[in-house]
Amino acid sequence: MQIIKLIHGNEYERYVVRLGDGNVVEFSDNTRSLRDKHWVVCIPTQIGCGVRCYMCGSNQIDFKRSLLSREMLNLVELAVGRQGISPDNSEFFAVSFLGIGEPTLNINEVLSAMALLEKNWPAVRMIISSAGVNCRQSISLLLQAASRHNLGLQFSLLGFTDKERMASVKSNIKLITLSRIAEIGREFHSITGRKLYLDLLVKPEHRGKIGLGEEELGKIFTPAEYFHISVNIGSKFGNAPGFSPPSSDLVRKWFIALKQKGFEVAYHAPLGTNDVGNNGCGIVTCPQLAADLTTTQKFR
Repeated sequence: MQIIKLIHGNEYERYVVRLGDGNVVEFSDNTRSLRDKHWVVCIPTQIGCGVRCYMCGSNQIDFKRSLLSREMLNLVELAVGRQGISPDNSEFFAVSFLGIGEPTLNINEVLSAMALLEKNWPAVRMIISSAGVNCRQSISLLLQAASRHNLGLQFSLLGFTDKERMASVKSNIKLITLSRIAEIGREFHSITGRKLYLDLLVKPEHRGKIGLGEEELGKIFTPAEYFHISVNIGSKFGNAPGFSPPSSDLVRKWFIALKQKGFEVAYHAPLGTNDVGNNGCGIVTCPQLAADLTTTQKFR
């Protein structure tokens, strides 16, 4: 495993790494304060993504293969080894499976990686974010894992209706319905006592849905106190070419409308929250990297 690009920010380090077989992956090491207070490592689960959500920068990257559990662990170990501090000495240390790839399409290796992470750092919190692929076995395994691990779970809604949701992927992969996500949220809450996090990407065309969209979500995601909605405005790192983020005024209006429906609401937090649950992470480090990741030749 070789670091071939390292991008430093005020609260993050983003790595581009070449694996042993020559494939290239990206991951990030995030901290909103000192690492002994709050530390999140965000890793991929696949090389490329077959779901291809329309707004996601990773839909520009050809799917190559799923990562092995040992490779996922090695990414975290690489980040940790450079910091001079043990995660055991951090008040909040989490690993987020929120990088490139769909975790439920690599569920066995993800669950194995979770076990390896806990073996290394028993207090680690783990966060899995999914587009909600229609795979009954993977969802069942996730809920079983929630009873054994300190696990947060998030689903990307991709729209206010099932029709909008299904139209948001550029592949033939089928997604579960919003009602099914709500059922999972209620089961997750009964197992863990935690809220299910819902990532809602607000688009400019949603301006005309205020007054309707939150009513629809309010009917499906009940009781509201079992759910937390993250109003996501996209980011310069993770958007697909041609995606236009909404105005801050529109996002504010949605924030207020959802809060009035009784939901716990927050703006999308690129560096995580103070609880196990939503932890955003830019999917692509810079506009050209999505294209770069399709070929390792540019890094040789």
